[in-house]
Amino acid sequence: MIGFFVGILGVFGLVKLMRGGYRHGRHFQHGGCNRASYHHHAEAHRKERGLHGPVRFFLRGAFNRLGTSLAQERAITESVREFKLAMENARDAMKQTPRGVMESFGTDEIDEASLDALFADQDEAIVKARAQLRQALRTVHETLDVEQREHLLKWMGQRVRSGRPFEEGPYR
Repeated sequence: MIGFFVGILGVFGLVKLMRGGYRHGRHFQHGGCNRASYHHHAEAHRKERGLHGPVRFFLRGAFNRLGTSLAQERAITESVREFKLAMENARDAMKQTPRGVMESFGTDEIDEASLDALFADQDEAIVKARAQLRQALRTVHETLDVEQREHLLKWMGQRVRSGRPFEEGPYR
């Protein structure tokens, strides 16, 4: 009899889970969030939080191999976070290309002014990303000492020669 109730509760929990009823995290404690607002919240807070996922995993491995101090890790993480944000902004500018091309193509003649404005926005975002990359490289170079830089170059050289510079996994 107890097994029957445990089975019923398990099926109920599975159905509830499959329908998206259980959400973890502070954004869903007060209710009112559906799937669309979940993605909105996740995107907004992903940009606020900073580094996560593969980038954070890569940095953690690099910090362990280099033996960096906490201050070095903070400086490097902040510069990489700012570069990643600049790259996300450049990506967002590039995502506007299909819509901009459709708008300029939908008239009787190609709207050169709107295409020029679209390309100018993309160029500006790319220039900012390049400048942020330079700043991040400058910060990493200034933060690490000579021995750490040599170790980093050796480690990254091995990864580039292997053909998988930034992939992690069990099949290296």
